[in-house]
Amino acid sequence: MMKPIRPRWRTPLYPAVILASAMILVFAGCSSAPDAPDRVVETRNLAARHVQFGNDYFRQGNYAQAIYFYRLALDGHRSVDHEPGVARTLNSIGKVHIEREEWDAARESFEESREISRRIGEEGILLQSINNLGELELRRGEPAQAAPLFEEAVAMAEESVDAGERAIVLHNLATARLRTGSLDAARDHLEEAREINTDLERYGELAANYYMLASVEARSGDLESARRTLVSALENDKRMENSGGIARDLMALGVVERRLGNLERSADYLERSLAVHVTRDDVDGALRLLGELEKTASASESPERAAAYAAERERIEAALSGESDPGEGDQ
Repeated sequence: MMKPIRPRWRTPLYPAVILASAMILVFAGCSSAPDAPDRVVETRNLAARHVQFGNDYFRQGNYAQAIYFYRLALDGHRSVDHEPGVARTLNSIGKVHIEREEWDAARESFEESREISRRIGEEGILLQSINNLGELELRRGEPAQAAPLFEEAVAMAEESVDAGERAIVLHNLATARLRTGSLDAARDHLEEAREINTDLERYGELAANYYMLASVEARSGDLESARRTLVSALENDKRMENSGGIARDLMALGVVERRLGNLERSADYLERSLAVHVTRDDVDGALRLLGELEKTASASESPERAAAYAAERERIEAALSGESDPGEGDQ
């Protein structure tokens, strides 16, 4: 039986980064004052470093730190009226809000980015803003509202020289199609995205393409193809050491193997996925895995193992909800 899973609540350690806003008085003949263009470049470079820090923390799932640095970058870009930087950073901030399920704040960030980028003619940033608005609708469970946004982004990407951007929006459009039941359209979009990412050697995006293709195949009833495709997804996620993708691939493989009747393989994949979720402190993912393991153990006619998984799941759920009887020990 796995060790008890306890979420660790982290208090973000905010770095001692102090931005001083100073008014520079330039006098004629004063050689010590920096030129204004140099000062602007310095501020932009600092903002770019803050964005990089934010990206690093975002990839780690530390959203408090990520948004802290993104907001520093946003302030820097605003201080020198660098509108492309403002628009790009608003997209990054919106993505953090999505992960926190702060839907209104995410929409506000993406719409402001869309407005700025459209006004200043930044087509690449505009495409990202529209794509992000589509992702927001997907995460809210509104694929029918997401599809038109992705279609608009795909049409823009047709004229773009950045094939990678086109692959991203094709993948997202395929996801919306899948969730509205248009399996053939989803497969076509994913195959095109997969070809692009294979040529570009973008293994992380390629893994996501394979994962979604497996979803299409499984929903179509072709479980053998889904299993092979998930193995390809897992190989690419491992190449990138993407622990979140690895956990997802392993869980999907466990479910597919159970549906194929390969219960021992199912349990192996699910146990491995559970181990990854535990190391990531992903309590919600661990709870899902315990439920899947319980199903596999029941199908294997292993009632003791099924009961153990169920008991661990219930223990964690009770701990999370704070369910306890203050007078329990007095009865």
